[in-house]
Amino acid sequence: MLFNLHWLDLSIVSLYLLFCLYLGYSKVNKIKTLTEYAVGSRTISTLALITAVFATKIGAGATMGEIERVYSLGLFFAVTLMISPMFWFITAKIFAGNIDKFKDCISLTDIMRKLY
Repeated sequence: MLFNLHWLDLSIVSLYLLFCLYLGYSKVNKIKTLTEYAVGSRTISTLALITAVFATKIGAGATMGEIERVYSLGLFFAVTLMISPMFWFITAKIFAGNIDKFKDCISLTDIMRKLY
């Protein structure tokens, strides 16, 4: 056993790695520009983008860390967690009104260059 992992765990991780490598090598010749790579030729659905944002915010590490902070800091931290979605909506309102200005941008650097 490698690092106390069962052979089944190692085989699942290995198969996933091989699948990702296969997928990458099969798509490598189809991507010609940085824009195609960065924004997926603008064919990514809105649902996929929203779920990616939520998965980034609501991960296992963040969830366990927040539970620990609620336990150690108490009600104060719990209340701040409950009002954090409000900040998401405020941020969405700010960005949604100006999103058309940045249609040709593919990174934060492009946005900053356009603004400043």
